[in-house]
Formats: sequence, structure tokens, C-alpha cells
Amino acid sequence: YRKSVIVWNIATQIRHRELFYKEKPRFLLYDDFEGILTVALQKTIYQYSINCEELRSYDFLNDITSIGLFPGKCSFDRRILIVGESDGNVSFFIVNDRFGFSKIGEKKLFKSPVTSIFVDSKQSSAWVSSNKTSFMIYIPI
Repeated sequence: YRKSVIVWNIATQIRHRELFYKEKPRFLLYDDFEGILTVALQKTIYQYSINCEELRSYDFLNDITSIGLFPGKCSFDRRILIVGESDGNVSFFIVNDRFGFSKIGEKKLFKSPVTSIFVDSKQSSAWVSSNKTSFMIYIPI
């Protein structure tokens, strides 16, 4: 398995950039509205511009087991990054251009790792699962 992320230029069908890491990336998210690529490693999240310039990063104490992006409504200009962790914790972040990631909340939902996050922006909610249990989190924006 590669320890990199390759960004392709679809129009020219050639490699645009390649991002290298010391470990295999676990999750990728691309926000096409903002033009931001989010890469999650075992304990670190990075965000990059469309030209793969690193914008910000955040280190976690626990392993990252799932991520989701809540886009908000048209009048809400900040995205909410939802991160599931190996201890069952779910953290919520917004991006502050001056300071990077700002944690706006967290909730310990499970005793086991978070296995998936499904975001439903039309219902202003996110489904967070761990093994056989799921919770719906309402995001009042």
C-alpha cells in the first residue's frame, strides 16, 4: 500500500501533485465547494489547498477511526469536520483561518471505536456508529 496521496488533473489526465507520509493515509475527504482536501492519518488530520499546499493540521491523542464533513446551509460559511476516535469519542471542528482547527465540541458516545460517520446535510444531522450501535446527532445550524 502506498504511503501517499496522488492528486490527478482530470482535464489533462496527468499527475498534479503527490503528498507523501510516513504511514498509509486512512481517510480522504474533498470539499468541492471550498476546494480543500482533508487527509486523516492514524493520529493527525491535514488539510490542503487545491494545489496541495498544507493549510493546517491537528494531532489527536487517540487513533482516528472515521471522519465526516458537515457542509452547513448556504448562509453558513464554515464547514464542520466531525472526527470519530478509537475511544468512542466524537469531536467537532471548524476552521479558523487565523488559528487553524478550532474544536467546538466533543461527545463520548461509545465504549468502543467509532466505525462510521454519515452526514445528512438536508436533515442537519449526522449518524455516528460503533459496532452495533448508532446515534443521530442533530446539528442546529
